[in-house]
Amino acid sequence: MGGCKEGTTTPYGDFSFAGNYFENTTPNWVCGNPANANVSGNTQVTADGVGVPASLLAGAGLEAAYAGIAAPPAGTAPTNLAAHKPAVAQFVDGSTAQLQPESQPTYATDGDPTTYVQASGQFRWQLVVDLQQSQSLGYVTVGMPQPHFATDFHVDASTDGTSWTTVGTVSNSGWGAVPVAFSSPVTARYLRVVADRPNDSGQRGDQMAISELAVYGGR
Repeated sequence: MGGCKEGTTTPYGDFSFAGNYFENTTPNWVCGNPANANVSGNTQVTADGVGVPASLLAGAGLEAAYAGIAAPPAGTAPTNLAAHKPAVAQFVDGSTAQLQPESQPTYATDGDPTTYVQASGQFRWQLVVDLQQSQSLGYVTVGMPQPHFATDFHVDASTDGTSWTTVGTVSNSGWGAVPVAFSSPVTARYLRVVADRPNDSGQRGDQMAISELAVYGGR
C-alpha cells in the first residue's frame, strides 16, 4: 500500500483502507506517510485465514454457476530463507551493538512484524543474518517500522562472514517492507543490512530499525 508517484519519492494520498481482514495490519508506506489516509477497523488474521468470519468466507469466490472456470494458481509461494535464522546486531566497525530496551536481533527474523531490532548509542549499525548454508539468492525485503527507519541503506552478501560484497543499495526510502532486488543471483550464506542514513540527529527516519528481513532464492 502507498506507492510512490511516478518519477518521485512523494507518496500517493487519499487512501481509505477500513474494515478488512488481513495478515499484516501495518501499512507499508514505501515513500512515507500519505496525506489523507484512513486506515482503521482492520482485523489481523493468520496466514491460513483463521480469524476471518465464517459468513464472509462462505460468500467469497465465484458464484456456483462459474466455479468451473477457477483453476489452482501455478507454482508455489517463495520461501523466506531467513525465517528464524540466527541474527546479530553490530556497529559498522564490526563490534557488538548496544540495543534499545526490549530489542533483540532475533526479532528481525521471527516472522512477527510488530517486533523489531534497533541499536542504541550510534546511528549507523548493521544486522547480520546467518542462513546456515550457502545458496543462490535473488532478492530481499527489509521491513522497517514507521517511527524508525533507514532512508539510505545497503545489503552485503558473503560466503564466509568475513569478505563482503555489496549486492543492493537503497536511497531516499521510507518505512514499510522495502524490496531490494539483486542484479543477478548471488551465492551466499550471510547477508547484512547496513544503515547509511540517518547518520545524525534531525534527519528523516530517526534511526534504522528492522522488523523483518525476508530473503528469497535466485533463479
